[in-house]
Order: sequence, then structure tokens, then C-alpha cells
Amino acid sequence: MFFNSDVHILGLSLDYSETDLWWILTKRARILNEEKTSTLIKNKIYYYDRHLSDEKEGLLKSLNVTVIKPKEDDKKVTWTEYYTKTIKEIKTKIK
Repeated sequence: MFFNSDVHILGLSLDYSETDLWWILTKRARILNEEKTSTLIKNKIYYYDRHLSDEKEGLLKSLNVTVIKPKEDDKKVTWTEYYTKTIKEIKTKIK
């Protein structure tokens, strides 16, 4: 899925101990950066997080991951409200 269809990551902190996810994101970025194979991958990966450090955001962007932060108002709502609203937004994108 990380190579063929759009992936929306929500509810994961993407801690650096999640090595399998970081490996696949890095592998995908390497393939995208190679001239011979860069046209093979056309999907996008989206990552949603309310409390993302600048360091991790920069790393994700360097791996061709689209980082989506909540609007300022959404930072004040509960996790459940944010999660529910974001899922609805994702559903509208994939239709």
C-alpha cells in the first residue's frame, strides 16, 4: 500500500522505535529520488498529528510525506473530537 495507493496515517506517534514504518518510508523516498524509478510511485502519504515536533516534521517532509497539522482551533478540542473530525475529512478525500 505504501507504494500503490494513498496512505493516511492517523493515531500513530511514529516514534523512532517503529522501525518498520520508518524503513518503508525511507525506502519509498529513496525510490522516489532515483531518476530511473521515480515515475513508478504516484501515490501520496499523509500524516496527521496534533503535537508534532519541528524535527520530526522536517524528517517526514524530507521523506515525501505530507504533514497535516490541525487548525489552531482544533488544538483546543479533545482527542476524540479531533480524531472523529479528521476521519471524516479523510473519507471525503478518498471518495
